[in-house]
Amino acid sequence: MSFFSVNWMVSIEKYHGMRWVSSSSETLEFDGAISPELYLNFAKRDFSESDGLRSLANAISNAKRSLHLQSELLSDALGIKSITPRGQISFPKRIGFLRDCGVVGGTILNKLNSIRNTVEHDYIVPDAIVVQDFIDVVELFVAASERLIRSFPSMADIKYEYCLDDAPAVDVLLFPPGEGQIYLCSHQTDKAVREELRSMEVDEWQKKYSIKFTPKNQEYYGWVKWLIKAHI
Repeated sequence: MSFFSVNWMVSIEKYHGMRWVSSSSETLEFDGAISPELYLNFAKRDFSESDGLRSLANAISNAKRSLHLQSELLSDALGIKSITPRGQISFPKRIGFLRDCGVVGGTILNKLNSIRNTVEHDYIVPDAIVVQDFIDVVELFVAASERLIRSFPSMADIKYEYCLDDAPAVDVLLFPPGEGQIYLCSHQTDKAVREELRSMEVDEWQKKYSIKFTPKNQEYYGWVKWLIKAHI
């Protein structure tokens, strides 16, 4: 039976000693001229001006913009729209999705959750200590995830020491940003299948004959976590 004809639900735990041999990455692009880092710099500058409520209000607004834009860029690239395709996606949902994908660590997530309720109201300006704490947490989040923005792992050639008997051979992972699918590809030996490569782009051919997971599959998160951790 061929690799691609079975509806595999392959957990990454079935592969031991896995590493990648080579990889390709992409830079995530954002709409507009202002990046999350620039919004964060604005927030720091606003706070340093020490002009009472005006400085604090501007600082908290720009820190929120930095946090929201960074979380939007990352969650969109990791495929959140494939499970929530319509309407606006809330910030808590994006952060939860990033946590499930292994982008947001427990320490940063706990700090964000503890301070978010204090700063989320649009018409209440927190005191200077809270604003400084919020800027610090946003800076931690942006710094921790910036590598993923600049170098998103869209492909990896992998090897492993061994896999369990019921697991198919996998030698390439494809993870196009924004598509909401991760593809587990294997070397194909079937003559008819290989003949198709003459008339197809390599990546489309690999996608066709692969195991595919989306965020609706629990297996998706295990593979994505490994890919991000191995890359960063």
